[in-house]
Amino acid sequence: MLVALPLFFSEPITTLTDYAIALESLVFAGLLWQKPDRHPAVQGWVVAFLGVAIAAALGGTWHATPADWPEPTIRLLWQGMVLALGLASFGMLAGSVLSTVP
Repeated sequence: MLVALPLFFSEPITTLTDYAIALESLVFAGLLWQKPDRHPAVQGWVVAFLGVAIAAALGGTWHATPADWPEPTIRLLWQGMVLALGLASFGMLAGSVLSTVP
């Protein structure tokens, strides 16, 4: 007998994938931060990975939200995710520039 479980997330696979990306990005940021001889470019990439981790966590939460959540809450999650992606983009740009420009 097959029993259907109720869905707690509106998009469970996307939610779990986003949370996995957030965890992976935190691991990468932590590994880079632990380098004893950190080049300034590495700090940019740490910021980039932290931005991706925040964006993925907020995006996963956004994908998990049921349809009956208040609109301002859903909008705040989305806007926070977009801002975190901007932080990630800045970190990638800074890390790339610092590693290539003398």
